[in-house]
Amino acid sequence: MASFEQSPHIQLKRYGDNYALFLDGEIQFHTLEQEESHEWMVAVTMALSKQNESVLILGGGDGFAAREAIKCGAKKITLVEFDSGMIELTKKNPIMRRLSNDSFNNSKVKIINDDAIQYVIDLNKKFDVVIDDCEYFFGNQPSALNKHFQYLQKLPKLLNDGGVGCLMYGGDNEDIFYNYLLEKVKIIDPKITEKLNIYENLLDKTSFVYKTIFPNAKCQEFFSEELGTELYTYFSNEPIKQRHSLNTKYISSIHSLIYSDLFNKYEK
Repeated sequence: MASFEQSPHIQLKRYGDNYALFLDGEIQFHTLEQEESHEWMVAVTMALSKQNESVLILGGGDGFAAREAIKCGAKKITLVEFDSGMIELTKKNPIMRRLSNDSFNNSKVKIINDDAIQYVIDLNKKFDVVIDDCEYFFGNQPSALNKHFQYLQKLPKLLNDGGVGCLMYGGDNEDIFYNYLLEKVKIIDPKITEKLNIYENLLDKTSFVYKTIFPNAKCQEFFSEELGTELYTYFSNEPIKQRHSLNTKYISSIHSLIYSDLFNKYEK
């Protein structure tokens, strides 16, 4: 194993022919999973959206979400990343430039070094596609749980008609995040705790909570040996359906996602 330390909290490590990136000691991606997971995050979202010209990426400092958006035909990509060290790494490190298809040096990508949560709260602009690829518990994020529900409520308002967004959920702090969301959603639906009793695991419960916040939402579970289980939630201001063909290497169909009641399971 070789390690390429970029800052006190960023490490890019090589494992034979593969690489993994760690923030504050927590794995963020592994090359054995990152292409497929980002297809679920971005390519599927863009197959569901009516238009795909303008894309807002929140987080995404590794450049993978931007890479997928470019591949799927986006013309203008705005990416908001708080971690200047990640921006520098992805723009200049030859390994990251190769893995990201040099997306951060592409003229279609505008990079804003800012807190994505506060940026969204203050934003008065709409996009065809919105991708949440933030890490809320790593990298000294200034706006974590205290503003997150306000952030979630604002996200659908950033979409053009027929636009689609995607939220990624998962990680070691998911129980903290779920409990926070549940307390906020109780204000919208005081009986939600009773409704959640039929679900056994945290991912099922989280899917239901997200569907309370985003009525048109569809949820996709993705599992990889490298990162474990992640939940992708697709939201829109219109009923979700497939509008474009998939521009994907690993995903052959999203039929089960579109017609699922809670979430669809997919294991790598």
